[in-house]
Amino acid sequence: MNNINIDKINSIVQEQIDSAGFRLYDVIFNNVTRILQVYIDHPECRVTIDDCQRISNAIGDELDDEENGLGKYTLEVSSPGIHRPLRRPKHFQWAVGKLVEIDMGKDRIKGFIRNADDEKILIATEDGESVIGYNKITKARIAEEIDYGKRR
Repeated sequence: MNNINIDKINSIVQEQIDSAGFRLYDVIFNNVTRILQVYIDHPECRVTIDDCQRISNAIGDELDDEENGLGKYTLEVSSPGIHRPLRRPKHFQWAVGKLVEIDMGKDRIKGFIRNADDEKILIATEDGESVIGYNKITKARIAEEIDYGKRR
C-alpha cells in the first residue's frame, strides 16, 4: 500500500486552483474508494462545468507527474453547490451575510451570519442575535432561497 502524502496533494491542488483564479473550498480523499474530491469556488461568479473540467485536467496532470503515493485514483472536481455544507471556519467566514441552517444536536436554527472568526459565529435569527462556537455545531449549510423565475 502506498503512503499518501496528503500535504503534497493539498499543495498541488491549492497551487493549480490559485493559478486559475478560483479558491479551494474543500478537498476530501476516500482511501477505500480512492476518490479525490476537490471543491472549488469563485467569490464573484458561478463555477461552470468548463471551469471544473479545466481545473480537473490541470490537477490531474500535476498529480500524475508527482510522487505523492496516490496510486490509482479517481479525481472529481466540482462546485460545493448552492446549499453548500459549512465545515470549516473559512466556510463560515465566506458565508457572512448569507442565510444558513445550523444543527446543534436536537436544535436547528436558521438565520444570517453576521460575523465569523476562527472559533465562533454571530448569527441573527428572528429571535435576535446569538454567538455559537463551532464546537456546538453538528451540521451547517447555506439555506439561500433560489429564484427560478416564472414557470411556463
